[in-house]
Amino acid sequence: MNAREIRAGTLEDRLSHVLEELRVVLPGTQALLGFQFVAVFSNGFATLSQWQKDLHFASLLLVTLSGLLLMTPAAYHRIVNDGSDTEGMHSFATRSLMVAMAALGLGVSLDLVVVAEVVLDSVTAAIITATIAIMIFATAWFALPAALRARERAEMEHPRRSNLGQTAPRP
Repeated sequence: MNAREIRAGTLEDRLSHVLEELRVVLPGTQALLGFQFVAVFSNGFATLSQWQKDLHFASLLLVTLSGLLLMTPAAYHRIVNDGSDTEGMHSFATRSLMVAMAALGLGVSLDLVVVAEVVLDSVTAAIITATIAIMIFATAWFALPAALRARERAEMEHPRRSNLGQTAPRP
């Protein structure tokens, strides 16, 4: 067993962690979805242009997809695996979480276009605002973790050496 496998923990631990991550993201997604549904019935929604309403609907669909993907691993775990812990379940839950986060980031960004256009009274400024938001989501949720993982893997493959030529102890 290599160092990464030891640090990764047991399958049971890894499954517990990914399911906990799903449970952390789900309430925020559900709350956002609730606000999106309520917004349609507010007085101000009627004053939006059709393209703004369409964008809000597309956002609502993406946030709905995110919620669906966050809940699906629980059904998969019960139906496909009879509640058993398997590598397939861990992989499925991890992929579901990643796609759900991407859908959530896009959904929030689309609604941000609508809000920013109303507030800033500029479609261009609204698109720039949403583009920045997408870049922040992509960096925080995907690029930064991937870079940190790559750095960790590189350090495992090529441990730092002290001046005496001995492998430096890991903290």
